[in-house]
Amino acid sequence: MSFIPGIMAIVLASLTLQAEERAPQLPEEIAGKKLSEILEDWPREYVGWIITDAEREVYKSLQTDLEKLGFIEFFWARRDNRPETVDNEYRADYLERYAFVANYMSAGRPGWSTDRGRLYLILGPPHALQRNPFGRNPGERPSEIWTYNNLDIPNFPASIDFNFVDFKGTSDFELVQDINTTAPLWNQFGTVNNALDALAQRRLVFGEVDPNTGLDRFDNVDNTRLVMQEFELQRQMIDVMKSPTRNLPDLETAVRSRASFGNVSVTLSGGAIRGDGERARVPVNLTVAYKDLGSRRQDSEIFYELDYVVVVSTEDGEEIARAEDGLTLSFAADQQDGLVAQRLSIQEMLSVPPGSYQLFAYVRDRRRNRMGSAQVPLVVPANEPEVLSLSSVFLASDILRGDLDRPRPFQFGAVRVIPAFQPVFTQQETLKLYVEAYGATDDEDGRKRLRVDFFIMQYGRLYMGVPAAHLRPDADPVGITSQILLRKCEPGAYVIRVRVTDEVTGAKAESETNFAVLSPQSPSQSR
Repeated sequence: MSFIPGIMAIVLASLTLQAEERAPQLPEEIAGKKLSEILEDWPREYVGWIITDAEREVYKSLQTDLEKLGFIEFFWARRDNRPETVDNEYRADYLERYAFVANYMSAGRPGWSTDRGRLYLILGPPHALQRNPFGRNPGERPSEIWTYNNLDIPNFPASIDFNFVDFKGTSDFELVQDINTTAPLWNQFGTVNNALDALAQRRLVFGEVDPNTGLDRFDNVDNTRLVMQEFELQRQMIDVMKSPTRNLPDLETAVRSRASFGNVSVTLSGGAIRGDGERARVPVNLTVAYKDLGSRRQDSEIFYELDYVVVVSTEDGEEIARAEDGLTLSFAADQQDGLVAQRLSIQEMLSVPPGSYQLFAYVRDRRRNRMGSAQVPLVVPANEPEVLSLSSVFLASDILRGDLDRPRPFQFGAVRVIPAFQPVFTQQETLKLYVEAYGATDDEDGRKRLRVDFFIMQYGRLYMGVPAAHLRPDADPVGITSQILLRKCEPGAYVIRVRVTDEVTGAKAESETNFAVLSPQSPSQSR
């Protein structure tokens, strides 16, 4: 059944496309095996070495097949290290590993349950492989040595070997600590089942162990040390097999474990601007379509109720910052029809140290108990006061004069940015953006001299240039806005790159972000 996980991925994708308001029709069987049995076995047989304890407990608590399929979809989305792409490369890579292990590492038991299988599933193919089908020397069992280099595991060396020995002659290779020490023992005192059995048999041989020193009289081998090496090997394997423990809120667990197909549509955007000290300020904008939310009517009003969580975490799941709240929104009942085409915008401001992160948003509609989530990468540059640098580029549906008496997350000095809920525009629209420059040098009259260039890039090449702007501000930071007509851009994906040149020192700094252009017939998604 090695192909079952891949078929399940297709089932999940097809169910996602079904209508929101009706329960999807689930297949009774996949590849001849009952769906209920597959889902029962899934956390042990298919992802047993990569699922976290917390995820396993949540999965056990689920009652229906639909809930479990929803959890599985979010399980893979959580591990997608390139969420900006259509495909989930992590899942595709894992399924390839699973198929390989099932086909080539089974040995009287499923490949995933063997020592070689679990290591291959977790780490992938070794960087170097030494096969010894007849042993390295006469009298030795068949063995393999797998070498991995530069594993991203704390406290691991730059290069590490994993040694396997086939004790039973069935191709069921057992992970051992040291071939050099244990291999010569395996045929000396009869048949053994594993390396620790070999050590135990050796210690039972009359006269071989000095009771005063615990040392092997035959070749001066400290058997206790060998046993401890085996326990050290198991400790290493525990470190290898640790799934990243993510500090996720209750809401996120609910999203991942109970989300039904056709969830709440959530969009998310954010960026970094310089803050006080080393930390940057990260304004975040998440939006939810009102049409996806349930409502209740009371007298002449309608109410929408939802909870949300915004989390910044490292690639290995360590939480850096979060914001969460619950909202109850009321409108006059006659406004409900007008809200169908609108989106609710929720804005938060987070404080984040320099680094590369993932930004998550989770939303729960209390009325329908429906969930939604979104995820985008976030890069926070280091704060270097004396170096010319730029903030993130913020795309806007509008740029207004700010109200200094009412500060908002997307208000930058006297400028207020209305974020585009998605970086998608039509050819008839104008690309509006905001970016800040820091660390520019004053000239002799106390003002800065900046040249600002805007480049529209496609496939790594210049697609269209925009006439440069020359600024003479006296403030720091320098707020920069621009409006670029998109009528010359064919439908497709682009990058807008901003380059600021300090004409006093010649220093340059760049910042960029992605956007897409649709044809005029397509509805704009920027608002």
